[in-house]
Amino acid sequence: MYKILIIEDNNQLAETIRDYFTSEQYQFTIENNGLKGLQTARNNTYDLILLDVVLPERNGFYIAKALREQKIEVPILMMTEKNQVEDIEEGFSKGVDAYLPKPFNLRELKARINGLLKRPPSKKDAIIKFNDIEINTDQRTVTRDGIAIGLRKKEFDILHFLVANKGRVITRDQILNNIWSIYSEPFSGTVDVHLSNIRRKLNIGGKPNIIRTIHGVGFIVE
Repeated sequence: MYKILIIEDNNQLAETIRDYFTSEQYQFTIENNGLKGLQTARNNTYDLILLDVVLPERNGFYIAKALREQKIEVPILMMTEKNQVEDIEEGFSKGVDAYLPKPFNLRELKARINGLLKRPPSKKDAIIKFNDIEINTDQRTVTRDGIAIGLRKKEFDILHFLVANKGRVITRDQILNNIWSIYSEPFSGTVDVHLSNIRRKLNIGGKPNIIRTIHGVGFIVE
């Protein structure tokens, strides 16, 4: 049984989500206060956190950042009406794994949850090299010219996917389907946000950009 924590100040929405999954193999805990939700997440083990942004005492961005700083790597799905690119970028920078805009269909929520819970594990004991970049998929580390590059989880997954398919044009849909497991049209821009962060982090000492955008098509590592 999967254990899921809902941190959402709209108690009616939280209970609606819980009731929708009554026949599924899920066990829900609901917290309506940001500070209390953070404490609950720290003191218990969950398979997934459904997180609102606007919360009493502590907002969702604060909670995500605090959990990641404590090396709590539970998948976080942020449910929010704050759907501007800047908000998406801030969420990902704090460690959020996926976004779902409000209002949403419960079937889409279910698909998102299943996608986050059932992602296949990464291959072990593998090192992928491309020019001066080395990706260790066992330790989930990246170095460029021997210098460690700090990537968030999704950033690592995207870079790994692109480098593993170097020389091929990869579309946004392919990235979304492989990394997030489900495609959501309103958030196709999240790929661009992540790629912008990856390029910035790889650009150490003026190193050349390895990820080229093919406008109207996708991206290629070359």
